[in-house]
Amino acid sequence: VSNFWLQLVSVDGNLKFSIIWQFDSLKTLSQRLEDASKIGEAVTWIVTTSDGGVKAMRGIWRWSSPSMPEGIDEFSKSDFCFGAGDYVDGMSLPPVYGHCSGKST
Repeated sequence: VSNFWLQLVSVDGNLKFSIIWQFDSLKTLSQRLEDASKIGEAVTWIVTTSDGGVKAMRGIWRWSSPSMPEGIDEFSKSDFCFGAGDYVDGMSLPPVYGHCSGKST
């Protein structure tokens, strides 16, 4: 159970930025992904770039609006995103900071 995550994004072994995800409530990972798929999760993101810049953003994270995590064998039926922005959804524009994936089944 947690209310924050740390995401590190590297390219060729070089850290490009980190994102601290601060959620409004405590949940298990399973609960968090289910709610992010069904209704979205309110998040405050603190992004730190490799040059030391810091930016705070608040928005809604949708794992992917049409997807639903279904266990280890079929984690997502569609595109998904881990990132920071006003509205982050695997089925919409990419986030300001983060990582998105194409079809993952």
